Amino acid sequence: MKNILCLILFTLSAQLSFAQLGTGDGRPGDDRPEDRLVRMDKSPLQAFQSTTAGEHEAKFAIDDDYESNSLTYQDPICWWRTDFGANVALQGISLETTLTNFYIFTSEAPFQSFAIEELIQDPWVDYFHVTDGILPETIIPTTFPVRHVSVISVNPVKIKIREIDFWIGPDGSGPGVGFAEDCTDGIDNDGDGLVDCEDYPCGIGFMNVSYTEPTCPICDDGEICIQAGNADEVSLDGGETWLPIQIGVNCFDNLPEGTYNVIARKSSTGCTKTWSDPIILEAPRGENGDCVNGGFEEGSFEGWTGGLGANNNGTIDISNQDFDLNNRHTIIPSSGFQDPFAPAINGAWGALGTYITRLGNSTRGSEAERLTYCFTVDSDNADFHFNYAVVLEEPGHTGPPLFRYKIYNQSTPNVSIVENEISSEAPFLIVSPSNAHVEYQGWTCVEADLSNLIGETVCVEFITADCKDGGHFGYAYIDGLCTPISAPSVTLEANEIYCVGQTVEVTAAGAGYNQFEWQISKLDADGQEYETVTLSQAADFNTMISDLVGEYEANSNYTLSCDQQVRVKFISGNGCASSVSKLDFKIVCPEYDIDYCDNVIHCSGSFLEVPILGEVDCPGCTYQWSPPQYLDDETAQFPVIETANWGNALNRTYSVTVTSPEGCLYTDQVYVDDDNGYKVTLEVESTSCSYVVTATITFLEPIADNNITLVGTDQEDNDAPVNFTLTGSSPTVKVFTSEVIDRDADSRVRVDVDVIYDSYACVIGTNCSTTKVAPTVPESAYSTPWAITWPNIFAPQSQNNNQWRTFISGIDAANCTTNSISSVSFLKISIFDRWGNLVFQESESKQGLNGLDGSGIVWDGTFNGSFVEAGVYAILIEAESCWSGSHPCPAFCQGNNAPFEECPTENSVIFSADVTVVY
Repeated sequence: MKNILCLILFTLSAQLSFAQLGTGDGRPGDDRPEDRLVRMDKSPLQAFQSTTAGEHEAKFAIDDDYESNSLTYQDPICWWRTDFGANVALQGISLETTLTNFYIFTSEAPFQSFAIEELIQDPWVDYFHVTDGILPETIIPTTFPVRHVSVISVNPVKIKIREIDFWIGPDGSGPGVGFAEDCTDGIDNDGDGLVDCEDYPCGIGFMNVSYTEPTCPICDDGEICIQAGNADEVSLDGGETWLPIQIGVNCFDNLPEGTYNVIARKSSTGCTKTWSDPIILEAPRGENGDCVNGGFEEGSFEGWTGGLGANNNGTIDISNQDFDLNNRHTIIPSSGFQDPFAPAINGAWGALGTYITRLGNSTRGSEAERLTYCFTVDSDNADFHFNYAVVLEEPGHTGPPLFRYKIYNQSTPNVSIVENEISSEAPFLIVSPSNAHVEYQGWTCVEADLSNLIGETVCVEFITADCKDGGHFGYAYIDGLCTPISAPSVTLEANEIYCVGQTVEVTAAGAGYNQFEWQISKLDADGQEYETVTLSQAADFNTMISDLVGEYEANSNYTLSCDQQVRVKFISGNGCASSVSKLDFKIVCPEYDIDYCDNVIHCSGSFLEVPILGEVDCPGCTYQWSPPQYLDDETAQFPVIETANWGNALNRTYSVTVTSPEGCLYTDQVYVDDDNGYKVTLEVESTSCSYVVTATITFLEPIADNNITLVGTDQEDNDAPVNFTLTGSSPTVKVFTSEVIDRDADSRVRVDVDVIYDSYACVIGTNCSTTKVAPTVPESAYSTPWAITWPNIFAPQSQNNNQWRTFISGIDAANCTTNSISSVSFLKISIFDRWGNLVFQESESKQGLNGLDGSGIVWDGTFNGSFVEAGVYAILIEAESCWSGSHPCPAFCQGNNAPFEECPTENSVIFSADVTVVY
């Protein structure tokens, strides 16, 4: 009832004005103060829209500035939204907009969709449909608490809103304000007519369920997708088990056939919503032939016997009758099926039923598989036949992958009626266009006369195997036992005319064949063929003639002249039947020069119109450019881009189709670049003490090295020069590398590039320069003063002083105090006994904001696992930082601990000291 009421109110409001409702701002109609409406304060609000055109932000629709407006692009779904942040007793909405056919949606709950149909179905959403535009003074009344408002266009047109106002009562109070729905008390707490689980935030709002049925009765690939606003759990079995879901569409796949009862639930309140009808997933069934399920039309392996094994060093060992339904015995729907390696193996052939079967797979591993079908021969199936196709990887080696089939009498299984093996020696193998290591044989029909075995039980056996070493796969497709014989189904596609200077492709598309040949013939005035050329099939010959005239003349002593009528035939066969497809067309001779600039480079400048450039000689031709909206004439030979009217007309590709008077089609593309024809990218590679900037310039067109000027400066150092050197060059990519820059202060490198296009005619303007600034590289933390301290007495076995280590700290030169920001990046400690033997040595390094503090290197007074003797030990301390210089705190380093405290002034230092070990 809620949405219906809103529609009635909108109908009534079409004639309402500010004066009629009362505005509270001194206008007529204020004779009833209690009925006055005031504009809600919009300053705290935020707004959002589907896209933002230029600078027309969504916020401009609620900024109380009637000179600004929000604007979207022409999106598939155009929308504008705002969120009040809390429920408001909204009394009405008015807006200034150019839209004519749109919806206004209001809700307490967050919108779950941008689709109008789904929002209309949401029980928590009110909606108003404006079909013929709206006057600015019209107020659309609302009567329920509102938090979210959205404007959505019915058609994919831009949304432009100059201003939208929200009207409330003078004191801002009303239904639902300050009162949230209690989900358990049976009372309409917020006054919106909905109680407990009916209402937000207790229950479930919009709910939609869609599903995809399994592709076959034994395939667990069905899917159910559920969208349920405010729900966090869903059940597919009527509430027996619950699964978590997220906001939006949630899909549950790998589902078998069956009946599913869908319920959505919000776990915190226990509120549920049940989908109206059970979802029944059921796969289609096909029609059986004379051998029941011989074509797998039950969508299963009913009537078949499986088998799994291996290729053991060339011997196919299958010792069981198992099925592997995951990927070694696979039912496949024929509709839309296409093998990934073989274009001619697909489901388009009319002889195929609803399902086909793949035996084996493209996984390597010396696997072998078998399928067997036995039937009683009668007069209907005595002319027995079946169809197969096979895919083999690297078939031409010892112990290759293979496909084998055999027909035999069940009483004499060792005597074959028909037997064959397809491996490296099989005819009609074709190299896959997508993988040169894979060959395939298209759909093949095998026929056998069983009329002398009527009443007997006959079996047909199929076996696939990977190669014996496990490195190459083999698999096959099987279908159509006892179904009617069908010829290949093929269609030819090509241009109806041949234009000199263009390559004409003729493509055969279809299925049901494993062998074919092309024939090209001339036609006389009576349509009779003569001077025919046959292109025999070869292993690498695909079902396409890429250059008709070239193939004809290269394989014969004939030529094709102007205005010649030509016929192309594609003759295909599958072992049981054949078909002929043909295509006739005419040779057309005129040549035209269509040569637009690949790239039109618009150097920066005040050019309001940019022409598309090039050299075109095509009398009588017509032109069609795309996209047309930025051009002065989309049908002109050289249209002009109107940049004054379209800010985004540059930096895009324009395509043209040129049609000659004879009907020849020519296409070309022009990219119009507004960035001087090149892009500059800067990369900064930093170390602790220095950094280098690499400037990579990528050009649309080849450019000479000496046509480029690059100047570098440091903007943090009064534009001090930074020298760059050309370190890499190709025709379109130039790499410049800077000198090494010390990190002793903040630094920011600016690169100015100037280019001269002295030999390229597709340039508009001369100011082909650009500027790029690298990110600021801060002064290194490793270039600050520091101090190091160490103990001169050490008691390894004492309770407290049982470890020897250094202590490193930073120095705040301004205050002559220490801090934790050390600038030491490398520290090495070596300790020697009195005879000069090394008893301890360790080093560490660190890169980051803070350097080493000395705590990482610790000597416990042992050597080779035993404590050293008491005595004096020499110490060598090596340290590195980026600091080099003096600082105003020398007294700090000559304090009470001298001489065991040092303040280095060089970036690489070595200290000599000693420590006394006591026990």
